[in-house]
Amino acid sequence: MAKNKEIKKKLRLFKIFRERAYIFLQFMTTNKDGFGDQLRELAARFDLQPEEDKRTADLAYAFSNRVEIYHRALKVIDGWSQRYRDALFFDYIDKFLLKHNLGKEWDLAITTYLITGFICPPIFNLQIEEAEDEFKKKRVVLLLNPDTTIEDIKNQWDVISKRQKELWPDFKKASLRKTSFRNLLKYAQAEAKRYNLTDEERWPGFDDYERMMIKRGRYKEVVKLRREGKIKVKPLKTKNKKTNAELAREITQIRDKKGLKREANKLSQLKRRIAQSI
Repeated sequence: MAKNKEIKKKLRLFKIFRERAYIFLQFMTTNKDGFGDQLRELAARFDLQPEEDKRTADLAYAFSNRVEIYHRALKVIDGWSQRYRDALFFDYIDKFLLKHNLGKEWDLAITTYLITGFICPPIFNLQIEEAEDEFKKKRVVLLLNPDTTIEDIKNQWDVISKRQKELWPDFKKASLRKTSFRNLLKYAQAEAKRYNLTDEERWPGFDDYERMMIKRGRYKEVVKLRREGKIKVKPLKTKNKKTNAELAREITQIRDKKGLKREANKLSQLKRRIAQSI
């Protein structure tokens, strides 16, 4: 099964390879916008003379051995004695690609052809890069060509997915089940009640007048009045949210301790499940 899958993948990639090769040969034979002339000028400028190899016209051979052929071309560049020549060469390649509306993925293919004579077009029809959005967050960016199709994106999805995992190794996609929305709605309703406290719930142990004074920021006057009346003064503690047990009592109207504890645990579990699915 795995072997058949691998064969299908290779056939799919060879189809792309052949289509890209056709585009290259079409541009060469028709000399579209001076494509062939400019390639010959580049070869002459950098004194590039491909080694004689009768297999250069064999696309099947080029496809099967493309990595080795790429390395052969890069080895030649690495052997250049003048440091500036490398940067200058690729500067010319970039200008050539721009003129003929070819994506950055073609730079190695053009370089390989000039040095080895082999036609080794890219097996992808888009460029995958990393960039930052307006909030300085890392993103994987796809640069699409005029003829890039959804199939081209699907064929490179393994590479795209790998880049995503490299950028965000701890990221987990949302996992939705049949009960996900129901649980989320139930949790959202509970959370809305959690922070919806009455003044009596927010400041227990005080009467209405005292709570009014506290709301107005006049707690010191409450303390003074209590001391004058010889009433015990407690430190002011503002309660901002309800516990799971209090929520369970409010939502279910259950009063017995065991029942409340069970419902409170359900709310805790609900929160954990929702957090895990994100």
